[in-house]
Amino acid sequence: MGVTSVGVIGTGLIGPVHIEGLQRNSDLVRVLGVAGTSLEKARATAERYGLPRAYESWEEMLRDSEIEAVHVCSPNYLHHGMVKEALLAGKHVVCEKPLALTRAEGEELLELATSRGLFHGVHFNLRYYPLVQNLQRKIRSGHLGKLVNIHGGFLQDWLLYRDDYNWRLESSRAGETRVVGDLASHWFDMIEFLTGQRVRQVCADFSTVHPLRRKPRGSVQTFSSAASSPDDSESWEEYQVDTEDQASILFRTDQGVQGSALFSQVAAGRKCYLNFEIHGLDQATRWNSEEPNHIWYGNREGTNQVQIKDPSSMEEEARKYCSYPGGHQEGFGDTVKQFMRDFYSSLQAGTAGGYPSFGDGLREIQVCEALLKSARSGSWQEV
Repeated sequence: MGVTSVGVIGTGLIGPVHIEGLQRNSDLVRVLGVAGTSLEKARATAERYGLPRAYESWEEMLRDSEIEAVHVCSPNYLHHGMVKEALLAGKHVVCEKPLALTRAEGEELLELATSRGLFHGVHFNLRYYPLVQNLQRKIRSGHLGKLVNIHGGFLQDWLLYRDDYNWRLESSRAGETRVVGDLASHWFDMIEFLTGQRVRQVCADFSTVHPLRRKPRGSVQTFSSAASSPDDSESWEEYQVDTEDQASILFRTDQGVQGSALFSQVAAGRKCYLNFEIHGLDQATRWNSEEPNHIWYGNREGTNQVQIKDPSSMEEEARKYCSYPGGHQEGFGDTVKQFMRDFYSSLQAGTAGGYPSFGDGLREIQVCEALLKSARSGSWQEV
């Protein structure tokens, strides 16, 4: 089987991230074209990345018989419709999270992809840091012993100020949860991937730090600043925020392990701080995404340890997720490359691999819905 021809929907922040990750797997994939909110944006992105085609619309892309797989990198509320149409057109699909905004939509997409025999993935790329892959194998082999506690969270500061604004603040476009949908989904996917345990019960407390924000009349790209002057009232309008800026969560797994987590987009100084500490009866471990090439192991007896990412010191099955030898740092872009490689290697082989699928995407919708229900009811909820 030759390389797979791929089209990418989305020219904002994450669409080009997918394009770059795909182009780093040129032995498996050819990015044929891109579609955006306008032909002009599609052409600009296609020119930037040397793509042969810019589509006037995502529907035009789906009509292209040469496109075999589609990456959906659009705003959240568009995912379900675009993914469904791509599957109906016979395309394999990789979707940015969330897969959809409701459990029913996620179930529909999983059933449709499965019934048509199409490969499907959700871009939970943070699993693919080499030391995370290594830790997963160590935990599953019993290295930490019986697990007793998990805590951590995911912190950012890009919405710290009242003047900061982005489409993700609008529930009609991003969904009924924001911090939970954006951040907790990645974190709980990570924890379940690492431990093999599933979150069974949750208790959540949400808060909105800035109930009123200044919404610019123009567009703002994710993670960029949208600061405005109080005197410049012609350029912004007041917006009533109806999603959470932060969330505090307690949870229990199906094996009785207790956990806690904090998620925030108003945490000054934290840019992309996914962190966890997992305690077992034999050993503990701690890792965070701002220092991804180091991991801490804690011991009751003897010396605590810090492992540096080095393929020669890693579990054999995890070494393939290292792009470079020891001492050479790996980051976010490398996780995207490794996800793409995992997905398209499986597609070429014709067998499902260990990459996050629509099933994992549906799982995180279920977790997020339970968290929202808990926050609204003030009580523990079953997932």
